[in-house]
Amino acid sequence: MQVLHYLLHENPNDNSIAADLGFTKPLVSLVVADDVDIRQAALRNLVEMARNEKFNGHTEEKENTMNLRRALESRIEQIRSMDPEELSVVKEERALIDSLWEMCFHEPSLLREGGFVVLQSDEEPPPPDVASKLFEPALRAWAAPRQTMGSQNQEETTTSMSTKPPLLLGG
Repeated sequence: MQVLHYLLHENPNDNSIAADLGFTKPLVSLVVADDVDIRQAALRNLVEMARNEKFNGHTEEKENTMNLRRALESRIEQIRSMDPEELSVVKEERALIDSLWEMCFHEPSLLREGGFVVLQSDEEPPPPDVASKLFEPALRAWAAPRQTMGSQNQEETTTSMSTKPPLLLGG
């Protein structure tokens, strides 16, 4: 399956050859396999075939499309009945199913309608930004407006600092 994905990805023109050789039917049947890695590999290959628009141009188009739709609907029902812990394991699979559904059927997937494509728990918050103020560019800091100070001496130092051009290093 990895070799097939490599060939489909690197040689998009070979998608029609893969479909003519009958790879579509076994890939569709593997969408509901028990092993998550096999399901994901089959989905990746089908997405690659659909991405290059070679999936729908063959004599078995209606049969393949109906089988694909049934397989995806079956897998979507299984995903909908999963616990939240199990859903995190099939995160990539959910995205692949959604992509394949949109490419083949030109409508939002049942996963997207149910909110199963990206869950709140899947999205990790970005790490806190603790260093951006420390590494603020010198020109931006120099151009920032200065606060006015109360005493005359502080005003003089502020104006003298603001009139001095920044020291640029480099050559």
